[in-house]
Amino acid sequence: MSRRFLWIAGGIVLFLAFDVLLCGGALSGSWLVAVPVYLAFGWIFYLGRVAHEVQFSAAGFATAALALIALTAGLHGFGRWWMRQRPATHNEVLHEPAGDSRWPLRRSLAIVALVMLMFVAGLCGTAIVHQTTWLATSPEPWFDNGAMGAARFTQSKNNLKQIGLALHNYHDTVDALPRGGTYDEAGRPLHSWQTFLLPYVEEQPLYDNIDFARA
Repeated sequence: MSRRFLWIAGGIVLFLAFDVLLCGGALSGSWLVAVPVYLAFGWIFYLGRVAHEVQFSAAGFATAALALIALTAGLHGFGRWWMRQRPATHNEVLHEPAGDSRWPLRRSLAIVALVMLMFVAGLCGTAIVHQTTWLATSPEPWFDNGAMGAARFTQSKNNLKQIGLALHNYHDTVDALPRGGTYDEAGRPLHSWQTFLLPYVEEQPLYDNIDFARA
């Protein structure tokens, strides 16, 4: 059994172990463990959450492929022309003898790959700065344990249930669903359907203080 296989197998086992512990909430309270784990494997977790939302565009892929082919062909043609026009002297930079006017295709491919790598690195740098700024200014905590997330999920589900019950109660009282919104004579929006549900979500005092002639 080769050493490389052992390293790969060990990495997979460690990743699965950390994944199980994170999902179970065992490591959520320890930022000393969570930070390196999320830095190393966070992109995998993110990819798993958004992979089903990614839509493949055949037109976009074809456009990108044609642009890449055109860039490579143009660069290769320019390189061959430049090699024919240069003085017949020994090139110390390219390590080529005098009179060699060849421009190999692998050189064009290497330059295109380098340009693409620089482009991707620039995008990644911009994204890192954006996310770092967002994290530094966000009022939300950086790390959250499973219990708090479950509590918020339960609260959100309960709020949606209360809104649904309020809609049913409004319909039973008025025999119609609330209007989507009200407008003044000039067509300016005043109040939405949420305002009319206030008495049915235990907010009658707030509803009584609303001036429906004003926004």
